[in-house]
Amino acid sequence: MAIGLLLSCISYQFCLSAAFSQAKNDSRSSSGSSNSAVTTTTTTTTATNSGRVIYEVCLSPGCIADGAEATFSKLQAIAPAGVEIKKGDCCSLCGNGPIVMCPNKKTTTVKHRKVKGQKIMQLLMNADTSNDSGGVDEKDDAAGARLQLTVPEELIQGYEMSVEAEDALKCKDYEHAISLYERAINTAFRSALDVQMAREKAEGKALVTDSTGIPIGLVWMVKARRNEAIARMALGDLDGAVLAAQGSCNIGRNRCPQSLETLAEIYEKRGDKAEELQALNNLFELKVDADNMSRQEENKRRELGFRRDKLQRELS
Repeated sequence: MAIGLLLSCISYQFCLSAAFSQAKNDSRSSSGSSNSAVTTTTTTTTATNSGRVIYEVCLSPGCIADGAEATFSKLQAIAPAGVEIKKGDCCSLCGNGPIVMCPNKKTTTVKHRKVKGQKIMQLLMNADTSNDSGGVDEKDDAAGARLQLTVPEELIQGYEMSVEAEDALKCKDYEHAISLYERAINTAFRSALDVQMAREKAEGKALVTDSTGIPIGLVWMVKARRNEAIARMALGDLDGAVLAAQGSCNIGRNRCPQSLETLAEIYEKRGDKAEELQALNNLFELKVDADNMSRQEENKRRELGFRRDKLQRELS
């Protein structure tokens, strides 16, 4: 690896670690500090007896066709401490998706229909509702515990910019996509770390995705940096693409297979065989669920395995 890129990667890792450390220190300081510049949206919710709200997003094929994956991703990205987002089973309301279920009631599970756009924030602001209008059940409101939840505006803005950037990437407007991805990360980076750490503090454990072990609240940033790398690669900016891909891997704690695969691809285009081999070795060290891999994923993994074997022979 070129010295400049190595230093940049180390610097990025240092900044990431420093951000986590600083956020921990800030959590110990007074919350009333006048130096804080973070704007937040305050949400008041009815909590379960355990002091948290649970939302389950139906991810059946019908709801996915209605945009459930986007709803699930946004809820995971912006949900504050005290709110848990889970994957839900089909609830037989096909055609009304995305469906978000709230199993906090003692008697029944509330099912919210067509939860997308502004209704996502309304849902967070009116948890444990009794109907789809977003109004809080007055009886439960009177009896239940109340939580004051905050969602940083920077986090919401950054996430929305990343969604806009993804649209630009799909349209092959690479320069615009890169600009939006950079602004998204710069805007929301600190807030996303703070929210993730607040969630983990509230739960008393690390909150990571089941399949990869990436911090739940940072999944969207891992994807944003990876997509930025893809856009830069399309424009021929391989040095910038490497840094963006390295950033994606670092945020995802080197547990995102797609980011490692993208990094290996960029190194291949640059002709950096040693770095490409290292990226592939890191990729194959990750655990995979072979039983649930698609045929396309199996073929891709086989091709990457052949490529790794070839590099090992050439560099031995």
